[in-house]
Amino acid sequence: MNLREVGYDDRNWINLAQDEDRLRAYIFCSSYERHNEDRPSPKSKFYDVNVRLVYALRAIGKGAAAASALCGIMNLPPPPQKFGKYNEFIGNIAEDVAIESMKNAIEEPVVENNNIRDLSVALDGSWQKRGHTSMNGVVTATSVDTGKVIGVAVMSKYCRCPNKKEHSENCTANYSGNSGGMEVAGVVKIFQQSEPCDKVRYINYLGDGDSKAYKAINELKPYGENVPITKLKCIGHVQKRMGTRLRLKTSYKGKKLQDGKSLDGKNRLTEAVIDQIQNYYGMAIRQNVNSAENMRKAVWAVLFHISSSDDKPNHGLCPEGRNSWCKYNKAKATGEQFAHKRPLPHTIVEVIKDVFRDLSDIQLLKKCLLGRTQNPNESINKKAVKDIESRARQHRRAAKRKLQDEDEEDADNPSYGAGMH
Repeated sequence: MNLREVGYDDRNWINLAQDEDRLRAYIFCSSYERHNEDRPSPKSKFYDVNVRLVYALRAIGKGAAAASALCGIMNLPPPPQKFGKYNEFIGNIAEDVAIESMKNAIEEPVVENNNIRDLSVALDGSWQKRGHTSMNGVVTATSVDTGKVIGVAVMSKYCRCPNKKEHSENCTANYSGNSGGMEVAGVVKIFQQSEPCDKVRYINYLGDGDSKAYKAINELKPYGENVPITKLKCIGHVQKRMGTRLRLKTSYKGKKLQDGKSLDGKNRLTEAVIDQIQNYYGMAIRQNVNSAENMRKAVWAVLFHISSSDDKPNHGLCPEGRNSWCKYNKAKATGEQFAHKRPLPHTIVEVIKDVFRDLSDIQLLKKCLLGRTQNPNESINKKAVKDIESRARQHRRAAKRKLQDEDEEDADNPSYGAGMH
């Protein structure tokens, strides 16, 4: 046994011992009356110091190579060689904790809704890499009321089985087909498990506007014919539509409007003006989440506000009073003078009016009444994808090191004259 003292102070010190593939920690007190040894858990048979070492390195995206470098620099005994067993052990515990945490998160909105188990859920998918070639994807479900994660579906096409036609029980592949369909498959899986596993129904679906998942759920009808699932809109995505639509006015580029000028340029529809309109549109939605009609009125107020001038002030739809965001109505309430600056020309207003007409549709705005976003989903998906990428890099580095070791071994032990007589 290799026993090594790694640190001490005036009262105690710690010795680390390397025994076979195990790293043990011994803690001594100055009186020698206490002798604490880090013993393996009866269930896992892993020493705590080893588990914590592997877990700490996994938390920062590192693996066996980093452990060897760390122990070498710190003058510690070598780390355990079989990192895979520790990763599996930690992964199983993390999965159990995650499942319990999600079950607790499900009960929070149930309590807030007077023990009604019909919930509103936000769903969003992400992939390990962009395009339709990713081998791994993840779909997360968060509560619209609390923002906490209440469901996860990991989809993977990666298979290590020798026989690709007959998968083993431990095969990690649970999806086949186009990578773009992983989001649909993950959403369907979450809905199918909601009632039998968690005794809840997701009756309000908050998702991407272009998502095919909602169509698949509508066709599936997971809760029967009599339980419709309502589609909600992420107000962040709806807000971006305004900027996208205004930037897609490509048919007017290079052409002259009725006033003889182009669509863009100084004091015209510039990028800064488009960003300003988009922000105003988002504010109109967020400040009126209790009424679709008030939301529609506020959206049109944006167009009239930015086109107002001293000669034609169009602030009839803007909020009135001293606390109004409209500086004209605020100045009017306080008796101060106000002068308009760079109003949007009338010719441009006529061009973009159809965009406001489409994005103030009452049916669209009704789907924004809860005033929720997919920000929690996007946040957790980003973290999940980052972890997947970290693991993928470790596997690639491990494979590269293995090939290098094999090449070095072949170079040290060449075989001459093989097959010659």
